[in-house]
Parts: sequence; structure tokens; C-alpha cells
Amino acid sequence: MTEYTPDIDIATATKQQMFDFMVNHLRSQGKPSVDTLDQSCESPCMYRGSNGLMCAIGCMIPDSLYNSHLEGESVSMYLRVVGVSREAGTRSFLSMAQPYLHDDLSGELPEDFLTSLEENAIKLADEYSLTYTPPVTQQETTNDMLPR
Repeated sequence: MTEYTPDIDIATATKQQMFDFMVNHLRSQGKPSVDTLDQSCESPCMYRGSNGLMCAIGCMIPDSLYNSHLEGESVSMYLRVVGVSREAGTRSFLSMAQPYLHDDLSGELPEDFLTSLEENAIKLADEYSLTYTPPVTQQETTNDMLPR
């Protein structure tokens, strides 16, 4: 099995880089990372869920820093325990990004997840003065390939 190493370093990335990475990951994944086995838990969201799914934060955690015992812990606690040091502003951003881009959407129907993700990504980008880039649709890609 290949070790997962994201194309981003959570210890040094800017907020914009993390935002872009998280949104693009969740767009391509198309659904949240949740605990499908334990229906009794208050928050079913997981950094790493079944079938290789990863949440907004989990997709930035390489296998070398992942610890299943930290499932359910806050983002700040996770970073502290695994030894990733970030300034308060970035920890605050990550703590806000997790619910906006993932946890608050975990109960969405699969067909609504991506729509809600885009709506919340716009809000998060606005709140942190980040650049939001809408997803490229299949239709736009096809139209770009047609002769003019």
C-alpha cells in the first residue's frame, strides 16, 4: 500500500493554499468522510473515514502524522498532539474551515453535498479575504475545446 503524502505541507502552507487544496479535494471526492459504523456518535465526521475518504483537514495530513486515536479531537488539538505548530490565526482558520467545508455538510444528501460545499466555500473565502475559484464544469471544458 502506498503511503499518502499530500501535495501540501500543513505546517507551512498559506491559508489560500490550504483553502484551495481542501476545496479541490472535497470537490473531487464528492462526499464527506464520516463514520458509517458508529451511528451513536454525536459527530460522525472523521479525518479519515471508510473507503479512503478524508475530510477537509484529513486530506492535508500525511500518513506519517495520522493517528486514528485523535478522531473526534479538534483541529487545534490534533495539530498540537502531532507536533505541527501554526500561529493562532491559521489555527482559527482551520478550525473554521473544517465545519464550513465538511462537518456542517456531513448530513447532506450526496447530490446536495457539492452545492453546499461551494456555497460555504464562498462564505469562508469572503470571511478570510481569500480568492474563491468556481469549479470547472464538464460543459465548460467541452465548450473550451470546440472550434470558434
